[in-house]
Amino acid sequence: FHLLLTWGSIENLAAQIIARATRISHSSSPRTNREWAYRFLSIWRRADRIITNADQIRDTLKEEYSIDEARLRTIRNGLELERFPYRENPDDSESPQILLVGRFSPSKNQILLLRAMAVLRDRYDVRNFRLVFVGSRDNERYYQEMLAAIAELSLESLVEVKEFNDNIIDEYRRSDLLILPSRSEGVPNVLIEAMACGLPWIASDISDIPWMAGKNEQRGLLFPDDEVDGLVDAIRRWLTMDKNEIDLMRRSGRDFVEATFSTNRMVEQFIHEFEKVLGGE
Repeated sequence: FHLLLTWGSIENLAAQIIARATRISHSSSPRTNREWAYRFLSIWRRADRIITNADQIRDTLKEEYSIDEARLRTIRNGLELERFPYRENPDDSESPQILLVGRFSPSKNQILLLRAMAVLRDRYDVRNFRLVFVGSRDNERYYQEMLAAIAELSLESLVEVKEFNDNIIDEYRRSDLLILPSRSEGVPNVLIEAMACGLPWIASDISDIPWMAGKNEQRGLLFPDDEVDGLVDAIRRWLTMDKNEIDLMRRSGRDFVEATFSTNRMVEQFIHEFEKVLGGE
């Protein structure tokens, strides 16, 4: 039997462990965009199971690459919840810290957030904020464009740029809001981790992110993909929320992560699929 997993080191690690015990081979694909899709198409077509971590990726494989729906499964990423303790009763801050976590690249769209914060400052006189960008310099050209945008928009005193480090959980816990303006995502780990820590978030309305936000956006706020004014409006909505509304959002996010993204749940679902494949289903 052959089992394919798309996207994510957690899923691939689980597959490797189980594959050794069951002698089922597995393959992994780092993404499902067109650049990689055709490279892995022959593997997808002969796999007994194709596991994705997002419904949007599953639907893309079915609709754009004609993969048989009976072989497709969605298993959500697992999170070691004990590593991401919930932040009880965060202090109110007169100068909120806004966090963006993601590699410095066009797909993560950091420059959109810079433009939105400049609009908030210039149009609405919102100046009491601090931006923290944490990421890896995967795309040096975009990284330099981002630094140039910070200077061009006169945001140097308000923005701190850091490379990925082992203190990311501390960044979640000392921030007031996480923003994810990505142009492409599956089920973003950064949103799962933020909700686990009780950090409110705003994100573009792509892929499975609206599902993560929940009905009436009770777990996070959305804005139209790649729209500066939409992001500005979402930030202004967050700024006008009272403490009870924010606490409800924080608690709803943590409850959602505990119910949906536990490591035990992920492993149980993988084992179930392996047993079905071994049984000839």
